[in-house]
Amino acid sequence: MGLKKELAEFLRGERNAVREEFLLSREKVRNSERIRLSIVENHEEIIPIYDTWAKRCKRIQVDGALETQPQKAPKHTGGKRPYIMVMQDRDIDGISIEARGFLFTIFCKNIIEWHTGRLINRRTKKPLTSANIAREFKLKSVDFKIILSELKKAGLLVYDNSQKAYFVSQDFAKKGVPK
Repeated sequence: MGLKKELAEFLRGERNAVREEFLLSREKVRNSERIRLSIVENHEEIIPIYDTWAKRCKRIQVDGALETQPQKAPKHTGGKRPYIMVMQDRDIDGISIEARGFLFTIFCKNIIEWHTGRLINRRTKKPLTSANIAREFKLKSVDFKIILSELKKAGLLVYDNSQKAYFVSQDFAKKGVPK
């Protein structure tokens, strides 16, 4: 038996969508997996229409549901200079010029980790503490605490107690590489 008319048109690119019963299968080999999409005809005949190998993502459990852990970003940029993408819908009018300068400086000093937004020591890759950050930027402890409280209140900088690290909000800025 052959393919249904609608499915054959979809596979040729003549249709954008088709309703069909299908079988999605997975074959795991070490850290890769083979994904195969097949059409089931007459509850017996299986016709493969898509077959590919992919690298498996780690799955983590968050609040009872499984989520895919994001892929790690590159450790190098292939000779291209990295960039910071700032989201334009965030309002920073409520923070002082000192806090804005602090944000700009952490972007320029390249102390933000690629995939998490965590502030790190570039050499040791360990998270920066508030004392380390104040020392790095040559700020008095009182001035730095004011800047930190402003940025935390605005939601631009977050402190995670479990990781004992500061993070730049991914809703505000992301680090990337030109393609």
